[in-house]
Amino acid sequence: MILVPSYSDHIAQATHNEEFVSFLKGHLKYKDWLITGCFYSAIHYVEAVFFNMPNIKHTESSIPKYPDGRYKYTPHPWRKELIKQNLPRIFIYYRKLESNSHTARYLNMNRSGSASSFFTNEDALDMFDKNLQTIKTELKLP
Repeated sequence: MILVPSYSDHIAQATHNEEFVSFLKGHLKYKDWLITGCFYSAIHYVEAVFFNMPNIKHTESSIPKYPDGRYKYTPHPWRKELIKQNLPRIFIYYRKLESNSHTARYLNMNRSGSASSFFTNEDALDMFDKNLQTIKTELKLP
């Protein structure tokens, strides 16, 4: 039997991350971390919902395999596929958080300056106030 984090485990981690992000809203010098924290909160909110879906339970425990036992996906692409299939109303918001978090963490090509200078304050606040909160609302989470 595979042990996976529970619904309450994921909600606790998502809430912990979101509390940190709420703190960062008052310190927009760190808007790159605000954006990244929103994405990490979203992951845990999604995983909490997956826990109550018997066919999924957890992204990593539900990855399909090839006949030779190799995994067909890594966790992040598989999670996106599961969201598209099972939670399509949040996909655009989740994808935006993921993409902007990636930019904030790694600095993509054709962009200059630090991540905190690339995003405006409004961009960062929008990740929290629009994208993360819409995900929570659509998933009917506290």
